[in-house]
Amino acid sequence: MSKIKERIEEINKTAKKSRRVNNILWVVVILFVGSSIYFAITSEIQKGIAKEESRINDSLRIVADTLYYEAELAKKQLAINDSLKQIELQLLLQQSSLNLWDQTSKINTLAAYSDYFIKNPDSTVQVQKAVSELLDNKGYVQLTESNNNKLFYKVNDLKLPGEGQYYKAKSARSVRRGVIGKDGNSSRNGHVILEGQMVKLDGDIIKSGSATWAKINYAQ
Repeated sequence: MSKIKERIEEINKTAKKSRRVNNILWVVVILFVGSSIYFAITSEIQKGIAKEESRINDSLRIVADTLYYEAELAKKQLAINDSLKQIELQLLLQQSSLNLWDQTSKINTLAAYSDYFIKNPDSTVQVQKAVSELLDNKGYVQLTESNNNKLFYKVNDLKLPGEGQYYKAKSARSVRRGVIGKDGNSSRNGHVILEGQMVKLDGDIIKSGSATWAKINYAQ
């Protein structure tokens, strides 16, 4: 009986060990399976996060590209607007210049052309032509008498293109065909320079005794 009892106890011990080992194995299996599930879930979560990050990045890239495109369009539009404004400004300036020239031409005086030239320094050819057409007569006048009395005085406040000296009459003076005392024909040509009228010297001042004369271009 004692041997049977001992055998039963051994069997029970073996069974307990088996159950203990089995329990440990189940724990290991559960841990392994749990770990597998955890890592699988974690992997899926990471994949989801990665996909979401990729989607967000794509969306941000699309937004950035759209903003860049819109910024480029806005910049181009601003450039176009600036160009249009410049063109409009140039047209306004040209129109203003044309209007000013029209008014200047109607006034048709050396002072008016001088004022226009000061405001439009690039109008050299235009102003020179107008001045030439205005002063389209030639003749001779006495500038100073033998006692040094000045009949004309030099004008220094005119600003006109090209070379030339301008004089203004102190009183009305007859225009002659030549210089008295020097030319065979120094008769009056029928024109009169009015008081305050400006003329342009055509050449150097001419001495005749103690008096001075000049060939002039003038308007009549």
